[in-house]
Amino acid sequence: MKTSEKIEGYWEEGYHYYLEFSGKRLTVRDYARRVMLETTVSYDADAVGRGERVVISLADNTLSRNLLGESFTRIEELSWEDGSLELVYGDYTPETKLYKLHKVDNGPFSHIIIRDDEVLGRIQGKWAEWSPSGKSSRNTVSIVGNRIFGFGFADGGSEFHAVSYTYDKDRIRLVPASLTNDLFPGWTAFDVKEDGTLTSNMIVMDMSTPLSVFARPDMLDKIEVPEAAKRPAVNTMMYRPQVMEPPMPMTAFFGMAPPTPGRAYPAHCASCGGKIADFDPKKGGFCPSCGHALEHPVGNFCTECGVRLSEAIGKLTPQNPLRVCPLCGEEPDRKPPKHCTACGEKFGDPAPNFCPECGSKT
Repeated sequence: MKTSEKIEGYWEEGYHYYLEFSGKRLTVRDYARRVMLETTVSYDADAVGRGERVVISLADNTLSRNLLGESFTRIEELSWEDGSLELVYGDYTPETKLYKLHKVDNGPFSHIIIRDDEVLGRIQGKWAEWSPSGKSSRNTVSIVGNRIFGFGFADGGSEFHAVSYTYDKDRIRLVPASLTNDLFPGWTAFDVKEDGTLTSNMIVMDMSTPLSVFARPDMLDKIEVPEAAKRPAVNTMMYRPQVMEPPMPMTAFFGMAPPTPGRAYPAHCASCGGKIADFDPKKGGFCPSCGHALEHPVGNFCTECGVRLSEAIGKLTPQNPLRVCPLCGEEPDRKPPKHCTACGEKFGDPAPNFCPECGSKT
C-alpha cells in the first residue's frame, strides 16, 4: 500500500487519544498512553495528495470489549481532511463523539529519556532496606537485567526502565517498562541516588509511609539516611478532629448553675436525659440540624437537609443552636424538662426549679 507523509507520524487530540501511523500500522493510545488498539490500515494516498477528504479503513476498529468479548467501544470512522484527522467514537449507546486530532512532531513518550545503558550495570544485584533499628530490614529487592524482584512485587518481578524526564534530566528513576505510569505494584518509582542508594515509598492503602532507603547489605551502616526515612507511618484514615465537649456547669454557692458562655446545646436532653455529645448517627436517631428521622442503615449525610451527621454536633453555634435532640427527636429546651440538663437526673411531675442532685437550675 502506498502511504502519505501527510498521515505518517504522530497525532494527538490533546487529552483522550494519541495515534501513530507507521506504514500500514496504526497504534491508538488512550490519555494514559496505554495501547488500546494496534491494527493495519489502508487509504488512498493519492487522494490525500490532492487534498481530498479521505476515509481511512481499519482492519480492526474495536477499542475495548465487554466480558463476553463483544465490541464495547470502537472507532466508527477515521478520516483525514485539510491536515487534520477526525475520529468518530462510538459505544453501546446510539450517540457518537467526534474527536479532532492534529499532527505533532513528538510522540507520546518524547519527554522520557531512556538511560538503561548507563544505569543498569551499576544497580544489578541485591539491595536491603535501611531500618531505624540499625539492622537490615526484611524488605529486600534484587535487580536482574531489566527486572526487579522482592518484597512488594509479583513472583515474576516487574520489568522496568531507568529513565529521566526532559524537564528534570538530572534525576534518574526506575519506572515500569510500559512507561505509562511510575507506580510498581507495591512501590512508587525508585530514585537512583548519587550516594549509591535507591529510595522509594511503599504503597499502603490509607497510610502515609516514610521514605524507604535501599543500600547494598554491607553498606547499611555507612549511608547517610534522610529525615524523611525516620518519621513514622501515619494512618490517614484514623485522624479525627477533636471537638471539645461543652463543660458541665459548675454549681454555684446557692445551688444555681451559671450559664455556659457560647454553649449551642445542653449537655443532656431535658426530655430523654441522653448525653447529646454521645450522638452516634450509625445507631439511628434524628438529624440534630433539621430533626429528620434517620433511616437504618444510616448514611453519612442527612437525606433531608444534607448536613454531615458525624460533624453536625460539633458545628452547632449559639447562632445555629440545637433545636432537636438527635437521640429522641424532641425539642430539648422548649418543653418541661424530664431530666436535668446538667447531670441527667430524672425529674418527677411537675419538674422542680432546681435539680435535687446537682443543684442546677432547670
